[in-house]
Amino acid sequence: AEARLRTAAPTWCALVAREKALLSDAKAKWKVEAEALKLQMGAMEQTVGLLEREVKAQEKALERAEPREASPGWRSDSPGGGLAGTMSFLRPPRPDRAPLPPLVEGGTGTDASSSSSAGDAADIEVKLGMLEDKLTSTQGELNECRRAHYFPASEGYRLRFSVRDMYIGFKDLHLE
Repeated sequence: AEARLRTAAPTWCALVAREKALLSDAKAKWKVEAEALKLQMGAMEQTVGLLEREVKAQEKALERAEPREASPGWRSDSPGGGLAGTMSFLRPPRPDRAPLPPLVEGGTGTDASSSSSAGDAADIEVKLGMLEDKLTSTQGELNECRRAHYFPASEGYRLRFSVRDMYIGFKDLHLE
């Protein structure tokens, strides 16, 4: 038994030394990766800001391009029952967009320019959807980079989560 212990001790010590060397190599590699990750996060934050501004600009363009036709759902906003000359639609509220500007009384919105604006509105709607998808995916990638930056695998973090602006990392999770 004593002979077995003498041969096992150097093997175990060699394994521990090898594990420490691998960990120090991983930490050194992480320092280089951390700088690159910071630059990547900065670029993603700028991209998110640009995408948010572009989405707002496209929403405003969509509001200008949407056809506004007189329908049974209109009402007068003015206290004088329409004497002020403005009307607006009764539409369900759109929480993600600002309300439409009021209509000028007398305009039916059925002329040729209305049909071209309907095509423009459809194009803008498609572009807006693509921008919103890109914004969502970029924000997801940014959150993934932040989780990796705040809780690096080289320090032993195995599980990383984020909810809104709260980031959580676990090295080990023990359940009973």
